[in-house]
Amino acid sequence: MENQHTMKHINALLLALLLSNAAHAQTGNYSLNASSALKVVNVGPDDEMLVVERRFGFDSAYVELLHADADWTSTALASYRFNAGLYFLFDAARLTLGTLVSGLFPTPGASSLLLLNDDGSIAWSKTISGMEGSQRRFPKLFAEGDDFVAYSNTDGFFSDLFYRLEGDAGGTTWSAMEISTNDDAPQRIYEGVATGTAGEHILVGARTAFGEAQILITRINSSGVVWMKQYDLNSPETQFEEAVDAIKLSNGDFACVMTARETATTTAAFVMRFMNDGTPVWTTKLSEGSGLFGSALTELSDGSILVAASAATQPRVIRLAANGELMWATACTTCFGGLGSFVRTGTGALIGHNGGTIFEFTEEGIACDFTTTNAVSAAPYAPVVTALVASSTPVTLTAGDVPMFTRVPVNALTQGCVLSSVQERAGTTDLQAWPTPTRDIVRLAGVGSGEPFVLRAMDGRTISTGSYRDGIDLRDLPSGMYVVEMLKSSARVMRE
Repeated sequence: MENQHTMKHINALLLALLLSNAAHAQTGNYSLNASSALKVVNVGPDDEMLVVERRFGFDSAYVELLHADADWTSTALASYRFNAGLYFLFDAARLTLGTLVSGLFPTPGASSLLLLNDDGSIAWSKTISGMEGSQRRFPKLFAEGDDFVAYSNTDGFFSDLFYRLEGDAGGTTWSAMEISTNDDAPQRIYEGVATGTAGEHILVGARTAFGEAQILITRINSSGVVWMKQYDLNSPETQFEEAVDAIKLSNGDFACVMTARETATTTAAFVMRFMNDGTPVWTTKLSEGSGLFGSALTELSDGSILVAASAATQPRVIRLAANGELMWATACTTCFGGLGSFVRTGTGALIGHNGGTIFEFTEEGIACDFTTTNAVSAAPYAPVVTALVASSTPVTLTAGDVPMFTRVPVNALTQGCVLSSVQERAGTTDLQAWPTPTRDIVRLAGVGSGEPFVLRAMDGRTISTGSYRDGIDLRDLPSGMYVVEMLKSSARVMRE
């Protein structure tokens, strides 16, 4: 993999090259003032609901609902706390009739669900009880029109089972199944993605056997487990491996991001593309000296994959080609905490967020405050895959009403860093540049001699202007990502 070798051993320059008929776009960061967890749910073409956790130490929290428009101007709608002191936000999903929220409930074997109307009022609030194995939360919700599916896990440890709950938006109809492996190995589900078939999902997590943890991936529908597999990343240290996010790709395959312990104090991130039967297509291991912890991923319009990870407390955003090869990596040295999720808004724009900040991304994967890093390296990897025998048993769970206390919302979005950038219009083709990455001259295909250009830094500053003559000289520039703008009379490109 030549690009991986280059990224590891030289300070490469990455060019984002765009057509002369590009449209203006602006990306920025938006922070909440008092948030410990955040979920963003699309409710319309220009509307997002922000479900926010406001935490007061370990044993006390409540949930707030904010509306945000396309410019991320927020309006606080409501704030609620369960009568029990312990409530942590885990997921939110958009049903036809409102926003469904899941959280932790302090009673073992019970979890909470809350359906909020678009004006912030409560449609219903429920506890779901009767689950064995100390299941206390639903970390993953899937909307199915007026209905939904929720999957459970334990609070802070592994269990030999988990539950699939099906419910309706009226909060009146419930069915459930208990899922376990025949060897009764403890397991835990973290995230998942819909397969495109109604009621069917790919779930990712981890399972433990003989003191070691390996990746767990399973495909489940309303009839039970379609398949369940273990993926061993063979950590050199006492193994601890987990998969924490999964996506469906445009070609019908799936991808997940995983983390495995490398030493007693460091981890490596892994990205695996796999088919709908769980067979790996490729796996890429991502490493950095201080360790990498993978947290989220999404697919860009060209089929490449954007990966979120963190090194210590600083986030990384890494772009892989559709074949798994490393394209580039960026870091935010002024940020705290990795990105926990990527989301497409109602306009199709890409955002990533952690517990308190929303980062807007261009379709090239560029975000404000992130700069190029050459510290990330990549290598192909081959996990050991083992098919598991799993069973699913219908069970009866109990749904009960639970009172809510009204609180005063305190959160609002504040804009931070702003990046003026250019974004390609749909239906156009990128300029072809080579070589990239490079340390000296970059050349452009199909650009005539004498055609004017502007070279800009990613914050919009003009680095140089000139007439194109068989290449653009980058040798005196610091390592980083740049934009080349071709200025033609039919569509002059200007920076905001």
